[in-house]
Amino acid sequence: MATRVQSQNFGTERIVRYQLLTKVYTYPSHLHQFAELLIPLENELDVHADGRCQSFGPGQAAFISPFQTHGYVSNKVNKVAILVFSPYLVPDFFKLIDGKVGQSAVFTPKKSTLDVLNERLIGKDDFDLFEIKGLIYLFLNDYLEQTALKDAPQTTDISARIVEYITDHITDDITLDAIARVLSYTPNYLSSRIKEIFGMNLCSLIASIRCDKARYLLHETNKTGAEICYECGFGSERSFLRQFKAMTGRTPKEYRSMFNGGKIRRGILKRFEV
Repeated sequence: MATRVQSQNFGTERIVRYQLLTKVYTYPSHLHQFAELLIPLENELDVHADGRCQSFGPGQAAFISPFQTHGYVSNKVNKVAILVFSPYLVPDFFKLIDGKVGQSAVFTPKKSTLDVLNERLIGKDDFDLFEIKGLIYLFLNDYLEQTALKDAPQTTDISARIVEYITDHITDDITLDAIARVLSYTPNYLSSRIKEIFGMNLCSLIASIRCDKARYLLHETNKTGAEICYECGFGSERSFLRQFKAMTGRTPKEYRSMFNGGKIRRGILKRFEV
């Protein structure tokens, strides 16, 4: 299964996103630079993390590290709480694990931790930053008590470095030779790895990342199409329009109007500045 780069979670560094969803929660293999906690409240689902599949359900949780390839599969309607957050929100934890990942993505939070989740998050529309950070630290402490750490798989490391380069140079004229030189690979090898990991060539990967950033800006800001076009590295507004419609099936204006018109329920989204 191809890995999708979910770069709407590549935006502002100091951000935390919370959603409470009730649906058949199936999400294809993807990666992003934020960390993620997913807590099922009803029924089981499977998490695929770095090629390993684990089933988990109510009373359990899954933790995904930044740039860790993951996806979810369910056959029943699930009610799930999802926290997606920047490593900058809990820097002590990420300094402690020092770039490693857990042997298992699934763990069992303490009852007291789940009680705090229900008291401070579930069903609420307004949140306090320090309560959110405290809740995340409770989950991460439970996670560390139950799982051994290991070096991140090599595939994830290559994925992260490729995506980081493209994200850092998104307004530049990005070439395969330039990335290969920085990552110390031959262009031919890097090209084959990009195809293997992401299921697309470099040009399509760059367009995907640029379009995902454009979706984020259309969703979260009032910037004009021209501003978004050049902030995301498209050569012209015509190129932006063509590639965005090819990726999403809609023009940027149509995409933005979907949210302004309330046709899609976004879930609960709050931004906190640290």
